[in-house]
This record gives sequence, C-alpha cells and structure tokens, in this order.
Amino acid sequence: MTRRRGPLFDYPRSLHLPPVGTEEEDWRVLSLCRNHPDPDPLWNPMRPEDAELGKSICNQCPVKQRCGEYAMTRREPYGTWGGVTEWERDFLLTGKIRKRK
Repeated sequence: MTRRRGPLFDYPRSLHLPPVGTEEEDWRVLSLCRNHPDPDPLWNPMRPEDAELGKSICNQCPVKQRCGEYAMTRREPYGTWGGVTEWERDFLLTGKIRKRK
C-alpha cells in the first residue's frame, strides 16, 4: 500500500474500511477527546489558526492514526480528526485550499 507523506500526517492513500455502521469502532473509546468537558471549540474551530490546542491533544492520543484514517476515508467535512483539521483534509483530498467564509 502506498502512503502519502507530508508535514500533516502519514496515512495510506487507499484505505480499505467497511461502510459506515458496519465496522468495529472500539477505537473510539480509547480516544483522549471522548470525555473532554468542552470538546466543541477544540475540535470544531472556526478558523484554522484556532485548531492548535485540539491538535496538541490529538498528538498524544493512542488512536490518532486510526481516527485520522476514519475521517479521511469518510471524507468527514467538519472538525479535527486525528490531528488533521477539515481545511487540511480538504487540501490533502483535493489539492485546493478552502476559502474562508
């Protein structure tokens, strides 16, 4: 399997995950963000610059890689998953920078 390398992350280009709802998602119970008292501002920043605190938590998480793979495969449109923001995922998937609103 070829892997995409870059400053943001190192995920496979082609992931073979089952359709949503059919896979085991036990990895989620191991995530550091699961029981955070106020996760919304950390993982759903309004601007890319506001994502650093959430990303710092992701960088310590034991399921960071799996979380990021999940978001990339599902083309998750919102939030920070596996230390990668929605803006970074857009760029990695399309090669284009999303314009700010």
